[in-house]
Amino acid sequence: MGQRSLVPIERRCSGCALSKAWCICDQMPKVDHQLKIIWIYHPLELLKTTSSTVIARRCLNHVQLLQWEGRGDPIPKPNLDLSNAWVLMPEEGATPLEDEIEKFKNLQNQNHPTQNHPTQNLAPPVLIAIDATWRQARRMVKKIEWLQPLKKVILLQSNPNPNILRRQHLEEGMSTLDAVAIGLRLIGETQEAQTLLDARLFQMKHILKTRGIVIEQRVEQVQSSTRPWLISDEQDQQDQQDEQGDELK
Repeated sequence: MGQRSLVPIERRCSGCALSKAWCICDQMPKVDHQLKIIWIYHPLELLKTTSSTVIARRCLNHVQLLQWEGRGDPIPKPNLDLSNAWVLMPEEGATPLEDEIEKFKNLQNQNHPTQNHPTQNLAPPVLIAIDATWRQARRMVKKIEWLQPLKKVILLQSNPNPNILRRQHLEEGMSTLDAVAIGLRLIGETQEAQTLLDARLFQMKHILKTRGIVIEQRVEQVQSSTRPWLISDEQDQQDQQDEQGDELK
């Protein structure tokens, strides 16, 4: 397995977080989706080469990026109607996103104007994604007051992309970007979802290449493994140490 070396921040691309020699920004597609997306991310995500946030800000056209600044500096509520907003957060009491989208589509079908019942304005759907570690995400959701009354949703679909990069703590776990892509697919933006998934897979394969890992062997290991990760716990810990080192620079 290739060893990951610590790349100083000044030598990293500010767009994709990779070494400037391995920058992939120009190879990232633009996804012209219609679903409104609010993307809340922890600032440490910007230091991770494996982060979904670095891809989201390059690819998603209709996204509002909000950075979590800490407990004492809450994120202001976006200037959007959140009547039909869903927060991707697999917590107790969360409902399947599939069910919520079905309800929304039924409301759309019922909202056709008639002579006696003119149409009412139906707020467009908004998908809210939290990009952070599980522990950070739970704390962020609790601290952001305007998220409290919004519906929390989970995904019933499995991860569309094999995780060939790093360990997942939950068997059904997936990256934030993969989860958003599923949301796009469920709302009916199939091509846009696939473009986003392809961008994520390209990112993963490119990162493996920078670490000197043979991609074909890694994919074969994923397909034959009963565990949803391939990077060892030791490598995962080393990645976290690298990220902490970057934070101090």
